[in-house]
Amino acid sequence: MGRSRKDSRRITVDGVVYRYTISPNDGFVALIARPEGARGQRLWVAFRYHDDWVPAGEGASRSAGHRLILPRVVRLALLEGRRRGWDPLATTPDVFRLSDADTLLPAEEWPRFSR
Repeated sequence: MGRSRKDSRRITVDGVVYRYTISPNDGFVALIARPEGARGQRLWVAFRYHDDWVPAGEGASRSAGHRLILPRVVRLALLEGRRRGWDPLATTPDVFRLSDADTLLPAEEWPRFSR
């Protein structure tokens, strides 16, 4: 995963323990997951920020909140990856990508952070 175990989080889905990290990137947030202790294919999932922008004066704006990638969203991403063909035990390709994870939940059901 590129990060140490102490930087990753654990989640159990359907009896399998996974380790995952969530990292900001240019224009999106990346979730990277694989079963704990496995060296197989990683699941890479992209989520757009969907920030709520508010005026901050003189033509500038600031973020007033954004979507959160909480464990229930991680669980949905893992299940969707499996449904679409992600095989965590496969060794090739190295990464299975989902770039449309914003469709996992209806917009009004996404957990959000607000300032």
